[in-house]
Amino acid sequence: MMTAVSNRTITLAGLIIFTLAYAIGDSVLPQDGAARHWWADIGWTLASLAAAIRCFITANKVGDEVRKAWLLFGLGCFSWFIGMLIWSYLELFENKPIPFPALSDIGFLAFAPFMMAGLVVYLRSSASLVLTLKSVSELALVLCATLITLVIILYNPILMLQETALYKVTALAYPVLYGGVFFFGLFRGLIIKEKMNFVAYTLLMAALFIHAVTDTLYAYSLLGKSYDIGSHLDLFWIIGFAVIYWAAYEGLAQQGKDKINVNQNMFGRVKYLESTISGFTIAWLVTVFIMFSDVITYDMADYIVPFVFMAAILIIIIGWTDRSIQERLYSDLVASENKFKIANIDLEKRVEERTRELEVSRNEAIKASNAKSEFLSRMSHELRTPLNAVLGFSQLLKMDKSLSDQQHECIIDITDAGNHLLRLVNDALDLQGIEANVVTVNLENIDLLVTINECLILVDHLAKKVNVSIMNKMHGDEIHVNADQLKLKQILINLISNAIKYNHDNGQVVITHEVRNDNTIRVLINNTGMTIPEDQQQLIFDPFVRLNPGAGEGSGVGLAVTRKLVIAMNGNIGVESSPADGTTFWVDLNLIRQTH
Repeated sequence: MMTAVSNRTITLAGLIIFTLAYAIGDSVLPQDGAARHWWADIGWTLASLAAAIRCFITANKVGDEVRKAWLLFGLGCFSWFIGMLIWSYLELFENKPIPFPALSDIGFLAFAPFMMAGLVVYLRSSASLVLTLKSVSELALVLCATLITLVIILYNPILMLQETALYKVTALAYPVLYGGVFFFGLFRGLIIKEKMNFVAYTLLMAALFIHAVTDTLYAYSLLGKSYDIGSHLDLFWIIGFAVIYWAAYEGLAQQGKDKINVNQNMFGRVKYLESTISGFTIAWLVTVFIMFSDVITYDMADYIVPFVFMAAILIIIIGWTDRSIQERLYSDLVASENKFKIANIDLEKRVEERTRELEVSRNEAIKASNAKSEFLSRMSHELRTPLNAVLGFSQLLKMDKSLSDQQHECIIDITDAGNHLLRLVNDALDLQGIEANVVTVNLENIDLLVTINECLILVDHLAKKVNVSIMNKMHGDEIHVNADQLKLKQILINLISNAIKYNHDNGQVVITHEVRNDNTIRVLINNTGMTIPEDQQQLIFDPFVRLNPGAGEGSGVGLAVTRKLVIAMNGNIGVESSPADGTTFWVDLNLIRQTH
């Protein structure tokens, strides 16, 4: 980016310095001196040659779409350069008065056809806007104003000039050819909607405008026999080629950028120009009539009046199309408002329907929740009461010494199955209570180490049964947390029981802790058993989810209840699992700092 900016700055600075140097030399050198002629001829020659070389460089580096266009632009500048070589040879080396027309004029006039061909190729692959009566009328109005101006400026010099027809035709060829190229480029540029380098094309049009105006004034001075080397016109040819050089530079630097979009830049630019063209053209004609009022004669009327009449008709057409466009826009606006109103009414109906649907869904959800609560409540009475009786009688039968070993084994199976079913019922009731927000927690100052030791006593028989060792590394000073003692025991027993149940034979469960910050302590329960895939680690906290149903008894509710109880105590819970480190469940609790 910095290199591009630096190169552009250097290029512009070089063009400005060259132009200023020529202007200074043109103003200080004697008007009729040989040095003035040498200065002007060298300046024109270098300017046209530099522009041609720059165009050829751009043609060599750009894509196929515009390569031929820049080549033709370069040939146009080069033809001007050849004309200058002939001009300079006759004037500076032969030291003869330069005839008009001469061979050099062929090179000067060939500039226009080459530029026209370049514009045709440059715009060939670009899509155009649809032409309208208004846009065509406005461009025709500008053309009429231009022709009226040329008649006023050139009529008297042509009439008074005592020269051959070839002289007059050649002189008139300059404004006609150069002006024609400019108007063609202007017209085509205004209706292009895409695939055009706007920066380079604008600079090209500026250069063609400078050449068109300069060559029109040159033709006027030729017809009036008033042109001489050192005229102020000379500087504007230099400026024209400097702008072409700049355009060629931007054609390479900006390739692939500044593409015009009809819905944005180009469309807005066309509409803006259309809104100002009529007023600008009228002001232009008034200015010309005022400035050249002393040279306007009745003889010109035959040439001026038809164009004035045509311009008046075009202005009427433009005004009529403007009114038609305004009426159409108003009609479109009214139609759009009606469509908006209809769409708004339809939207309101849809919102009302959706609101009713949501209300029905809400009522159905409330009914379903109430039905679930009623079902669980009945299940609590209908299942737990007989289960407690079954478990009670099984305990009594265990104490009967008269039963055989086989009968004792059956009683143990009955007791285990009953306890399992009771746990399932209790888990479901706990989950329902938590979801219904009927479970309350009594937060108090709890000794965490004592609570963990109590939990380990309760699960010790389960660990011995499956041959899993438990290592409690939480010891030392007292650790106090803000929690509900019963709920905390339920959480820890569930996590430690899972660590034992989902372990392998001769496995190990390790309980550690770490202080996270001044207010939080994390209890970590690690087991060496099965690992949990990362993409499933959050699923295990959802109700009734079991990742490995065959890994042991369970309903898939325990972790869901545990998580909700932890959150109810303003804590947090999570899991980490990897083949190397096993699976670690952790619980964050609010730490209470003891003051002594």
